Amino acid sequence: MMINKPFAIDTNILVYAYNQGSPFHQKAGQFLSQKMTQFDEFGQLSICICQQSCIEFVHSITWHRLERPLTPQQAIDVIDYLQDCGLTIIHPKNTQITTFADLIKTHFSRNKIFDTAITATLKDNGINGIYTANTRDFTDYPFLTVINPLI
Repeated sequence: MMINKPFAIDTNILVYAYNQGSPFHQKAGQFLSQKMTQFDEFGQLSICICQQSCIEFVHSITWHRLERPLTPQQAIDVIDYLQDCGLTIIHPKNTQITTFADLIKTHFSRNKIFDTAITATLKDNGINGIYTANTRDFTDYPFLTVINPLI
C-alpha cells in the first residue's frame, strides 16, 4: 500500500497508548504499534506528530492524578524512542502565525486555541489528516480529514 501523506497523531492518542490506567490504553497502544510499522514507498512512516503534541504529551502523561503517571524522563524517553523508530516531529513554519490568524478569523473558539495552533502547523506542513479521539476539536477545518481510530 502506498501512502502519499502521513496523518498526524493527536496528543490524546499518544497519552492513551502510554497511560496504562486509561480505558483506551489497549486500543490506542495497538493502533500506535500498527501505525509505527506502516511505511510509504520512501521509507517514511504513515504517521507524524506536531512538536506541540509532544509537549502536551509530556504535560499530560506526567500528571500526578493519573493512576500511573510517567516521570518527566520517562515521557521524554517515549518521544526519543518514537523518533528513533522513525516518527517525524513536524515543527511550526515561519508562516504559522499568519495561518493561525486566518484560521481563528473563521473558526475562533477560545477552548480550541491550542488545537487551532496544531491545525496551523499541520496546514503549513501539508498534512491533511489527523487521528484523534477528540474529533470535534478539528472538524471545523475542511482541508483536514479527522479520524477517531479508537471507535
